[in-house]
Amino acid sequence: MNKPELVEALKSAQKRLAATNAVVGKMRVIHALWLAAHATPATIENSAKEFYFTIGDLFGGVPTEKLLANLKIVDADEVRRELEEEP
Repeated sequence: MNKPELVEALKSAQKRLAATNAVVGKMRVIHALWLAAHATPATIENSAKEFYFTIGDLFGGVPTEKLLANLKIVDADEVRRELEEEP
């Protein structure tokens, strides 16, 4: 490979890595939200509704802190604790 091909391959790899990191970040939020939803003393129907609407907002591009600020049933502090733990 010549230098321009190597530069292009590196740029492509960096884009794929950034996309992978974004997906992994969203999956970590979903996992933390899932664990917190199960620890919620609300009915399963209510916590499930909030869980799924929050997931929709997450994939709609809403930042994590705004998602957590909008939680009414699931404990946002519990989600934060789960996110702070090492994967």
